[in-house]
Amino acid sequence: MKEIIKIDDKDPHLYTCSKCPLKGPMNAKGLWKHLKSAYHESRTTQKKEKKLLETLISKCPKRGQKSVIHQEDQTEKNEKVNKQFLKFVAFALSENFSFSQVQRLGEFLASMYNANELNFLKSHKFYRQDISQIAVECLGVSVLESLKEDLEKNKFSFVLDNSTYFKENLCAIRVRYVKESFNHEENKSNLTIEDRLIGLEKLGADSTSKTLLNTVKDKISMDNYRIKENLIGVTTDNANSLQGNHNGMVTLLQTEQSSIFNLRDPCHCLSLVLKKSPLPQDILQFIQKIFHHFTSPKKRFSLASIQSHTGHRVLMPKEYCSAKWLTLGQALERIIDIWPSLAIYMEEMEKKESIKPEKNNSLDYSSHKKLFNDQLFKSKVIVFSHIVSILNSSNEKLQTKNLEIQHLKGQITLCIEALARLIVRPEKLYSGLEVLSKVEWKKPEVQKEWFVDNPVFLSYLSEKFGLELLLPANKSLSESKRKEFCSFFKSYLADVLVLCSEKLPLQDKIIDLLDFVELKDEFYIIEQKIKTFAKNFNLVPANKYIELENELHDLHKRGFYGQKIQAQTKNKDGKLEISTLKLWNLIQESHHYTYLPIIFKFAQSLPCSSANVEQTFSRIKHIKSYARNKLSIDSLESLLFIAEEFRKKEDIVITDKMMESYKKLREEIKGRKGGTEVNTSQPSGDLRTQEEEKNSRMIIEERKEDSQYKLKFEQICSNEEDLSWSEDEDPSQSNSWGDEGKIIKKF
Repeated sequence: MKEIIKIDDKDPHLYTCSKCPLKGPMNAKGLWKHLKSAYHESRTTQKKEKKLLETLISKCPKRGQKSVIHQEDQTEKNEKVNKQFLKFVAFALSENFSFSQVQRLGEFLASMYNANELNFLKSHKFYRQDISQIAVECLGVSVLESLKEDLEKNKFSFVLDNSTYFKENLCAIRVRYVKESFNHEENKSNLTIEDRLIGLEKLGADSTSKTLLNTVKDKISMDNYRIKENLIGVTTDNANSLQGNHNGMVTLLQTEQSSIFNLRDPCHCLSLVLKKSPLPQDILQFIQKIFHHFTSPKKRFSLASIQSHTGHRVLMPKEYCSAKWLTLGQALERIIDIWPSLAIYMEEMEKKESIKPEKNNSLDYSSHKKLFNDQLFKSKVIVFSHIVSILNSSNEKLQTKNLEIQHLKGQITLCIEALARLIVRPEKLYSGLEVLSKVEWKKPEVQKEWFVDNPVFLSYLSEKFGLELLLPANKSLSESKRKEFCSFFKSYLADVLVLCSEKLPLQDKIIDLLDFVELKDEFYIIEQKIKTFAKNFNLVPANKYIELENELHDLHKRGFYGQKIQAQTKNKDGKLEISTLKLWNLIQESHHYTYLPIIFKFAQSLPCSSANVEQTFSRIKHIKSYARNKLSIDSLESLLFIAEEFRKKEDIVITDKMMESYKKLREEIKGRKGGTEVNTSQPSGDLRTQEEEKNSRMIIEERKEDSQYKLKFEQICSNEEDLSWSEDEDPSQSNSWGDEGKIIKKF
């Protein structure tokens, strides 16, 4: 073969065929194809040469055959890759990354590798101090600047709350606005409700209303007149420093901007309704004693054994904490779920205690056994749990991030009607929210007029919850017990309905107008609501109201029934409901209005609740842990900005502003370190430009490709056994090869 194949004089990676001088220099892949060609066969005349050629062709890949060398190389390669994978996982887990964090990090690195975006690993160092500066002075600042640019262009509202964490009084501020973005792929604009953190501040010992107001002005940059003019609403909880009538933060803000809409947070209001209601103490003490009893691992194990043996799910009692909104409902629901297993547990423990009394046992097994077997007490717990679940359900839905504004009035209405449905006569039930909120429920004459009779009330509860004990035909329950049961719940529901009327913003005229965005009512009602809403906030100049009326008439004429169908989406419960964002997107696409979109976006920018601020404090716990309790307030704020901007996004976009900030920061770092820092904008030494990197990779790939052909030639010349590969793994069809070897001399 040496007489036929020769190394090119200029490039040792290229070869020439002495029998085919017209063919120029070829790499190993091209040479392999050439030797099998009919042209080369016709040029091979000598008997010895023909025999060598036949030997070579016989070694060519055949369909269905596997290469032993390829299999061995692949096995070795797989073992090496698996070892690298385990090394990565071991490191991530040793740094206390959660399993989901390891998964997300691995997927992100894989996506960067596929996009050939890991070159920074060669040119950049990962110093803790530098990364801290990047978080605060580059990424965090850039995200905040972009957010404030949005506030200059769009109407917005804010929510504020403060909480103590690691003995520091932290104040968090979030903003809500409607952002219009253009989708270039679909060639249309989209509306989205943005709910973003704009500031986190450490208040120290002074958290007065003036301090809070100054914090708001500083964090929102209200010295910028565009941002100040775009502020339209605020919602907070009912703390005196925030909502006080004389010196509250909101009151002070409204003295400067009287048009600002103030909403008392409905989530806090629902929580207050529950806390201020005359909660049944016997039930509260019952669930608290049960929870504290099962804090013992031994007792939890005993209950779990009973649940496993009886085929029930292994569940433990939950704690009720008055400071946490939803825990009462959760504790009640859990007690009801595990009621049968708890009854068995009390019975077994009573028997064991009679034989060998427990030391320091605070629970009377005998009395609790009676309670778990008392069907009337169980009925009371079930009905009370249902009342609490009505309040909690509305509370949870109002805590939804990016809640559309029409659901504010809708959830309040559903909550009042669900409570009233338990006790109010059917003919008076749908009198309307305005009427229901003005009824004096505690007066005996009102209860006689509005409430159903005791037998009807008990029959309804029996049918709804499957409580056969409450049926009139069941004689095991005395008449006095029935009367006492009904009296308690009628009185309790009356108190709850009164508290709802007092605490919830039922009388707010603005909230009553907001459902116009759904376009559900008769059109004359929609028209009246839109006009009233626009006048209240001066959204349309006085000389332009004719244009607004023309748009309303056109809206009525067109109907947009098709758009309403397209805008339907399934909620969490699987029910169809109209997304007003989609609806108004479709309306604007089909016909461009001037003032109706302004009014719609203004309405959706009004505040709904301050629950998202509470959720911000929950996120802080994940960032500022005991291991990182010395994080500065600037670092903590920036990390929250970064998490909101980039978390769970398919593609992380680094903006031009971020790059500009990073370049300035790199210059500062380089100057601080005496010029030893690598300047990534001007690569030096072994750092190469992107074009050089690309060319280098191409050369490496070609050489790797040739090495497989060289290996094959070596096998042929050394008369090794047949080590052919399948057609699918033919080197001529692949671009992935092993390391090069110096084997050309054998040819």
